[in-house]
Amino acid sequence: MSTASGRQVEQLFIRPGKTLRTVTTFGIAALAVFGLSFGAAVQTGYEKVWDLPPARRWARWRHVVWLGVLTGYLYVFATTTLWREPLEVGPSRR
Repeated sequence: MSTASGRQVEQLFIRPGKTLRTVTTFGIAALAVFGLSFGAAVQTGYEKVWDLPPARRWARWRHVVWLGVLTGYLYVFATTTLWREPLEVGPSRR
């Protein structure tokens, strides 16, 4: 990959330091609405498949915890470099 191509590929992905700057209030609100409704849909599906009684309204806190854990995991994955390999720019080693 040429140097110019490598730079263009790097621009496609957000660097770890820019993650927080690209988050908006609308994005957080959309995540909350769609994430919580997705968790509720999955729970309803499991209740129907396994013929379980529907959960009570006060048990909906699990969706909030699930969404928080998922968001935290994705945040850590996006902001750390532990799992990433450096992008090779230059001639191929094949």
